[in-house]
Amino acid sequence: MAHYVMEEMNIPHGDGRKRLFPRLIDSRCISHEALVEYVAKHCGYDAGAVEGVLASVVDCVGELMGFHGASVHINDLGTFTPTLALKREREESDPEQTHRNARSIEVGGVRFRPDKALILNADKHCTLERSPYVPTIRPNACPYTLEQRLQKLTAYLKETPFISGKAYEELVQMPHTAAGKELRTLTEGANALLEIQGRGSHRVYTLRQAEP
Repeated sequence: MAHYVMEEMNIPHGDGRKRLFPRLIDSRCISHEALVEYVAKHCGYDAGAVEGVLASVVDCVGELMGFHGASVHINDLGTFTPTLALKREREESDPEQTHRNARSIEVGGVRFRPDKALILNADKHCTLERSPYVPTIRPNACPYTLEQRLQKLTAYLKETPFISGKAYEELVQMPHTAAGKELRTLTEGANALLEIQGRGSHRVYTLRQAEP
């Protein structure tokens, strides 16, 4: 069962009252292995076959986006579109950006636009219950303690290699400015938890690698 809270937005009604919008509370991230087992149980195929098909789909989608610069559409799922970014090492060696060529550019991200069928399918299976712990989120409030936020962040990055500022906002239900400030804080100091990859709108955060 999915849990939700009502979030108060700074968009008043005509009578001056604040508006409330529902927001899902993300409790967990389904791992790749769990997804493979789930699909195998639903379709009747062996888990190894499902694993192989998924791996082939991922490889082919990446090749089509990278080699052809193409957007890739999967029926009832959505469309994947590659985006470009400047390579970090080239940016650092040429901060004035006086020399830019193909070697200084890379695929820096992928935008995903879901099909309406995927949204309708999720809604069909959606069973909601209002969170008994955080009934309403007020502006600039967060339903999780710092310790809980760090636990959720670490668990997320063990499943996904990086996290964007937007994804972190949604993961811990934090306002944009506060989430960005907290992520920057987590990259500072000798015991920093995170490292920054990319710049500007392409900035993402990864778990800091332990020094040998």
